[in-house]
Amino acid sequence: MDLPRAALLGDIHFDKWNGRSGPLETGSALGVWIAPDSARTDGRAGKAISLHASGFATDDNRPKQEANLSHGAAKAGFKITGINMRETALTVALWCKSGSATGKLFGKDGYNAFGKSYKTVSCAIEGGRLRAGPGHVSGGKFEPNVWQHIVLTGDENEIALYLNGERVASGPGSSTLGTDTLDFFVDHPAAVESVRLYNRTLGADDIRRLFDREKAPAK
Repeated sequence: MDLPRAALLGDIHFDKWNGRSGPLETGSALGVWIAPDSARTDGRAGKAISLHASGFATDDNRPKQEANLSHGAAKAGFKITGINMRETALTVALWCKSGSATGKLFGKDGYNAFGKSYKTVSCAIEGGRLRAGPGHVSGGKFEPNVWQHIVLTGDENEIALYLNGERVASGPGSSTLGTDTLDFFVDHPAAVESVRLYNRTLGADDIRRLFDREKAPAK
């Protein structure tokens, strides 16, 4: 079963990460920068990266967020740069695990040169449900401390969310999805095994095939 490859911007895995913060070689045009306070951890069948690692207790190999954890200024677990979107269409697919029912998965917001705030495509967990922006696309049930396959795919016509190969939410598209950088897991302790980015939307069959091809028994 072949993985969808058309318009693939990058396929990032952390199984061979050397445990050091800073740039990560991806073998693609994408740049990845990993923040300090990251560590190697067990993935589904190999190794993964633990972000904001001091925020986890690792008893029973199941990370738990500490109630008194404080990171101060907002900090991404890792950044992906060099996202070359030829059109206003993007798909982000990732395998991750988190002990929190609320937290940012990825996105990009800030202020432009004129001091005006902006937001591009984003995905988060809010009260155990996935939520995508722009707009208020929300659905699915995120299970804590279990590896989950999450996909956001969108263009000017529609934004859709998939969880473990199943479509769980959709809503109107947006012309403001364009970005060349994404921040992942801002102040959100989590483990991540892989990230795939496409410069197009993926259909339900592609996403199901991607999930079926990559899934493995959870540890």
